[in-house]
Amino acid sequence: MRKIVLPFMTVLFVLILGCSPYEKHEETVTKIVSYDELYWMERNQRELANKLSEENNIAKTMIEEIREGSVMLRFNLDFMEDHPEYDLVEFEFPITKYKKERTSIEFFNDEGKITKVHSVNGDWEVY
Repeated sequence: MRKIVLPFMTVLFVLILGCSPYEKHEETVTKIVSYDELYWMERNQRELANKLSEENNIAKTMIEEIREGSVMLRFNLDFMEDHPEYDLVEFEFPITKYKKERTSIEFFNDEGKITKVHSVNGDWEVY
């Protein structure tokens, strides 16, 4: 009896948590972006979260991660709005990828770190 209960409890625990059948991978990428590019990165991520929330087979925690990443990207937009003297910013962004068979969902999971800024006069500065 004990041998049967443990696997059953493990399966039940996974179902209760709503764990995704996707494999999760994280990495960091460096990107140089303008305000407009950053705007579209944030908007596309927000729209991805909204689209996935309409699907029943996507774990709620994954959708929450995507939404949180979108909010964090907004901080970078605020930085660029507050500093019009910079036309480009280099960021290190953490990315999360969920993969399952032929399906892949990729998104920025944090605001990242500003590494360099480019002024409108053409100079790069370490930030």
